[in-house]
Amino acid sequence: MWIKDNNKSAMITTVLLLMFYGFALHLVLFTPNSIQNFMFSEAGPYESLSPLLWMILAILSLIHCDFQLSTRLVMAISAVLFALREWDMHKQLFGVSFIKTRFYTDPNIAISYKVVGGLILLVIAYLAIYLLVQYFKALRVHTKEVNSAFRYLNLAFVLLVLSKILDRASSQMIELFHYHLPMQTQLIIRALEESTEMLLPAIFIIALMMYSVRKKNPVHYR
Repeated sequence: MWIKDNNKSAMITTVLLLMFYGFALHLVLFTPNSIQNFMFSEAGPYESLSPLLWMILAILSLIHCDFQLSTRLVMAISAVLFALREWDMHKQLFGVSFIKTRFYTDPNIAISYKVVGGLILLVIAYLAIYLLVQYFKALRVHTKEVNSAFRYLNLAFVLLVLSKILDRASSQMIELFHYHLPMQTQLIIRALEESTEMLLPAIFIIALMMYSVRKKNPVHYR
């Protein structure tokens, strides 16, 4: 029975993802430029909803009673940092992004800025490692039971990698191959990137809620 339930859940998730991305592609391919520019602009719904969803995730993480306080704090801080990044705070802090390599190789940037930026990156790295360790610990505990939360977490990790690939696709094509992608292709990549970035916190929220449901209603399989 649980196999059928999980297959059904996977099918529903796949259909919803296809509809979500299909809508974004429809906007790019079949709507006027004015609508496209609004939908995927800094003030558009995709850019506006993404940081709000990260902040909601931060609040839900703090009040989630199934985790230790330290884990809840790290989850909440990480979500807030993602929200701040969506608000471009990583660029506004020093005038340029401190998460890029050229920030630390540029001789025109003050050493003090580089030190502060490096310390922030170390904190971010610590948070990421801490969460990964907690993830693998929880995964080991739930190895023998089917927990949908981990499926959504895995999906979120895939989407996170995908968003970074899409974010760098156009610039990497220029840097590595000296090839400028057609404008239509760039618009499609932009639509997929913004859609993925908005979807990412929503998937984490679903995973958090699913983990709570599983903890309150444990299912044991023979």
